[in-house]
Amino acid sequence: VGGNVFVADEHSDGVSVLRKGHVVRTLPTPHQPGGIAGVADNWVALVAVSARVLEVYGVHSLKPIARLPAGVGPSHVVAGPLYTYVADTEGDQILVYEIGRHSRLLGEAAAPGTPYGLAVDPVRSRLWVTDTATNRLTEYSTLGELPRRIATYPTLRQPNSAAVDPGTGAVFVAGRDAGRLE
Repeated sequence: VGGNVFVADEHSDGVSVLRKGHVVRTLPTPHQPGGIAGVADNWVALVAVSARVLEVYGVHSLKPIARLPAGVGPSHVVAGPLYTYVADTEGDQILVYEIGRHSRLLGEAAAPGTPYGLAVDPVRSRLWVTDTATNRLTEYSTLGELPRRIATYPTLRQPNSAAVDPGTGAVFVAGRDAGRLE
């Protein structure tokens, strides 16, 4: 984002900022940073798992500009074209944020089944969420402010990560099954 690579360092409570393969700065974070996502080439959104907050940094200033509540057990974050989504794994919900100069929490969408991995398909206006307690993948529409559940699909055991090929719409799921990718 902005010519930099941002890497959350979960065990050191920091974000390493790399430029051309070299660490140029380490930013302090709230306790136990987890998921991280670039937002609109201007901001970076970071989920702090233990602190239960979403910290927003300016890409150019490299300073925190907002700290927002992130539920009772956040884990992952993904940025879409309009909104940023956080999996509140312990709260069985997806939190929806507007990120910018005046970042704010817009609301929550129910996500039963322990939501964890997230992927956005901006071409088809979809949010994909892995549900680790039920071994399912849930498809949401992102048309509108809050995501709306469309369908769920069975998947491999403990689906931890999801990714979307925006060219084809194919969704990939990785989990704890030995060497399997769906």
